[in-house]
Amino acid sequence: MQDNHRRADLIASGALAAWCALAACAPAQPTATVESATTSVKVDPKTATIAQAEVVGVSIRVEQVSDLLGAEFHLQFDPTVLEVIDDDTLIEGVQIAHGELLHADLVPENRVDNAAGTIDYAIVQINRAAIAGSGVLATIHFKGKAPGVALITFRSVPAAPQGIVLADSRGKAISGAAETGSLTVE
Repeated sequence: MQDNHRRADLIASGALAAWCALAACAPAQPTATVESATTSVKVDPKTATIAQAEVVGVSIRVEQVSDLLGAEFHLQFDPTVLEVIDDDTLIEGVQIAHGELLHADLVPENRVDNAAGTIDYAIVQINRAAIAGSGVLATIHFKGKAPGVALITFRSVPAAPQGIVLADSRGKAISGAAETGSLTVE
């Protein structure tokens, strides 16, 4: 099972890199830049408390980014405390909701494993101007299963050692800090 996750992580990361490189071949379009900004990808809200069986939306936000065309993140959560509610019942498996920051022109990966407590997501917008600013990359709807505190952390995979990859219009990585969060179920 773990080997299948590793293989899927490599495929998704490779797909994001390939599509970002393809996007770099598109005609250059001017973008605004955020001066003196530090890019971050964060769990929002950072902390929240919910009751058992209650559902709460948790966003993955990108803050102060310039020239963004693609993103990928990998999360870990405690599956004994939380479960992810499917946001697209027309597709097999459990998926999270796309945010408004990037257009979902290509989504190489949108996968939740509630048994393992993992979320893998990658998105690329194609033939559109790169994004500058801040916004929601995706939203996860968690349901409280049992009392406890569940950390929501970015997890390392071979192609994304920090658990996040942001790609610019040239297919190059944008550096950014990852900020984790937690949910308490009472």
